[in-house]
Amino acid sequence: MNPEQITLVQNTSNTYSLGKTIFKSGIVMNPIEQERIVEEELSAFIQTLEIRDPQLSVDVQRALCYIHDHLFKETLTMYYVLDQCHVRSHSFNARFKFELLKSGRGRTTIWEYIQQQRIRAAKRLLQYKEIELFLIAVSLGFKHYETFTRVFRRYTNESPSAFRHRMAHNAWPIHRGESSGGIVRRNRQEESSGGIVRRNHQEESSGGIVKRGTGPIP
Repeated sequence: MNPEQITLVQNTSNTYSLGKTIFKSGIVMNPIEQERIVEEELSAFIQTLEIRDPQLSVDVQRALCYIHDHLFKETLTMYYVLDQCHVRSHSFNARFKFELLKSGRGRTTIWEYIQQQRIRAAKRLLQYKEIELFLIAVSLGFKHYETFTRVFRRYTNESPSAFRHRMAHNAWPIHRGESSGGIVRRNRQEESSGGIVRRNHQEESSGGIVKRGTGPIP
């Protein structure tokens, strides 16, 4: 599952599923439960990061391995990675950028790579509307929430709260239905000719009424 394309589906008893985790809708989650889910999701996110690649040198793979093992530590910096990998700053950072570009990961420095992965993990956690934004920030290694917001906005052009609100509005379809007389509602996002089109589809199982609407997302 792509962590940036997660879908919530409503189950019985007013619960939602996200990956392997289920939580109740409309109920404030206690701090211990929030921390548990954060830990599970961040651990799952780390598992999605690839390290071994024949196009990457041993030194770059070692650096990536160290970054992934300490990605959410507040003390993780570019210089700390360089020191632990016993390489020189300027030359290795340039090689890191070149090899990541060659392997299809984009042209990025060590520090940019760290921040980018943290923001990707943040998007995963922001799918949970019950988890406090401050907890997400500190769990990702940001000492201050303001710093987290600034970095998130830099890479997404919107604040964490705005991203969460947009996802709740557009990317969390609710599937509801009964054996008779029920209403099924679906919201889907599709890419078409470089743009995103949202389709709203509503069907009524009795009465034969079908309504469809298609239009570009603002």
